[in-house]
Amino acid sequence: FQEAFFPQFFSEQEIAFRKSLQTFIINHKYPVVFSSKNALTHFHRIYGPQNCKEFVLNFAVTHPSIAHLESSTVLNKYEIDRPFFFAPNQFWIHKNHIVILKALVELIQTQPNILIVFSGKESDYRNPDYFNSIKSFVEEHNLNKHVKFLGFIDRDEQLLLIKESVCILQPSLFEGWSTVIEDAKAFNKFIIASDIEVHQEQLNQNYLLFNPGSADELVEKILFFLNQTPKIEPNNYAQCVNKFGLEFMKIIDSITKD
Repeated sequence: FQEAFFPQFFSEQEIAFRKSLQTFIINHKYPVVFSSKNALTHFHRIYGPQNCKEFVLNFAVTHPSIAHLESSTVLNKYEIDRPFFFAPNQFWIHKNHIVILKALVELIQTQPNILIVFSGKESDYRNPDYFNSIKSFVEEHNLNKHVKFLGFIDRDEQLLLIKESVCILQPSLFEGWSTVIEDAKAFNKFIIASDIEVHQEQLNQNYLLFNPGSADELVEKILFFLNQTPKIEPNNYAQCVNKFGLEFMKIIDSITKD
């Protein structure tokens, strides 16, 4: 339902198409599975009570083994030569990369070795100039020594970089249920994320939240992380995967009984 909250990120045609799909589902009274309670709340806010079965299923991720990868080989490949924060998000405008870069302008004054690594598809069909504007900002503020853009990389390498990072950054303005956060949780990584409602629902340990419209607040959270080095609380992510499977089967059972 992103188009209902950020219509400026969409064309009128795409908004109409999305709404037509949603009303099709409603009119046919299909069962609907939402990835979060937040998404279900949005559904009710936009369409009101509906006569269809509604379910919330918080997905969990499963990862391939990355034991075959040597950390040093991958880090050398991408010329990552020091501890780094990692923001593995495709370059769509709602992912809000710019707030990280605005924070970085201030951070380099006291943290001259700070490094932010970005990975993800570097094109947005809705906003084709977005990535170029990001690169221009980096050039204008002399951030090249503190930023690496890796582009769309192999999934195994992305997972290894999550594992090797000091912290994951997730500044998104809107999410359904963030895969980036689930990946980070699976590796017991600390996360600094935007304080949108779905992130509040999704995170329960090893995190800090910030206002995604405030670079200054992100600076505060990153400095707190660097100065305090918060202790990581162990997370048995296998339990999340198991719960996801059980909840999925309950939903299937409920639907097929009708």
